[in-house]
Amino acid sequence: MSTRMSRMSRMSPRSRAFAVLAAAAIGSPLLLAAPAQSVEMGTVTYSGKVSCETRFPAPSKAVPTQVALSSGAAADRKATDMVDNDGLRTADYGPVDIVVPLDSTFQLRVAVTCKAPGKKAGVFNRQVEQKALTDEDALKVDLK
Repeated sequence: MSTRMSRMSRMSPRSRAFAVLAAAAIGSPLLLAAPAQSVEMGTVTYSGKVSCETRFPAPSKAVPTQVALSSGAAADRKATDMVDNDGLRTADYGPVDIVVPLDSTFQLRVAVTCKAPGKKAGVFNRQVEQKALTDEDALKVDLK
């Protein structure tokens, strides 16, 4: 029996398996590499109406002050728009441009900030499924 073989036979099964995987990884790094998946990205413009009435019902006088949209973790996939509410509980927001995955399904995450006079601001969150968008789409998404 060779010296190499005797060393392998004295190794624990776990160590032996690790040694085989390490040798395979060194010999062929492509075996352990994950397949590359690229998703085409593009800019989409969102706008619409936002209301605090459903989330903060009367007698609350909460009005929308801000809408934050996100289609992912990267900074260019997030945007915030201040809402000019004129004291009304329902107001327009947008247009807001964000980068989104094109020709696929994803969840648009939305956070709406509402503020009542003399009260602490409250936030409600929504997720809106988006499907098969194309670059430079302009979409209306109403938030309640």
